[in-house]
Amino acid sequence: MRKVTNGGPGNDRIRGSRGDDELFGNGGNDKIVGRAGDDLLDGGNGNDKLFGDSGNDTVLGGNGNDLVDAGDGDDRLSGGDGMDKLLGRRGADRMDGGDDRDKLQGGQGNDILGGGGGRDDFLFSWTGTQDRDIVKDFVSTEDRIGLDVRVFTELAIGNLPSGEFVLGTDALDADDHVIYDQTTGELFYDADGNGSGVKEIIAVLQNKPALTEADIFVF
Repeated sequence: MRKVTNGGPGNDRIRGSRGDDELFGNGGNDKIVGRAGDDLLDGGNGNDKLFGDSGNDTVLGGNGNDLVDAGDGDDRLSGGDGMDKLLGRRGADRMDGGDDRDKLQGGQGNDILGGGGGRDDFLFSWTGTQDRDIVKDFVSTEDRIGLDVRVFTELAIGNLPSGEFVLGTDALDADDHVIYDQTTGELFYDADGNGSGVKEIIAVLQNKPALTEADIFVF
């Protein structure tokens, strides 16, 4: 049997059990932790912090500027209205930012990311076929792709220079570190920048937008 816990209109602190929980923050700026089990977390109104922890969770931010952290497991995340930050962590997650400007970071695993309405940032800290994320709705000149300098070590923090970005299937010279194949929507990282080494998949942009270096930054 699922355990149901409801918060009040104020700022609540709610912790789930080791089983399957349904945890509702309702009004106020709440902190909700699902712990173990396959949980449902719903922040409701307010600027909430939601942590799914382990298990295959559904984590809903609701209205407000929320932090939605799924934890481990194959989770479903939704930011709802407001400027939200969604973190997938480990597992194959499905993420929907909702309205307004959101930040989405899938983490480890093959994730599906949808920004929804607003100007969204899609952040990447992993590469490779085991971390092949799909971005459903990237809009060039509105949305942005962020690359973590701790992983993409040949890049420098800031906007991606035009010389480090190339359209096509392979790097052409020594500083072509980010490669975008618009035919397939695949975005790659090439550490050596010259095509002789193995390029690694970052993400697949499902709608195959006309991406440029101006859409990419390093953090």
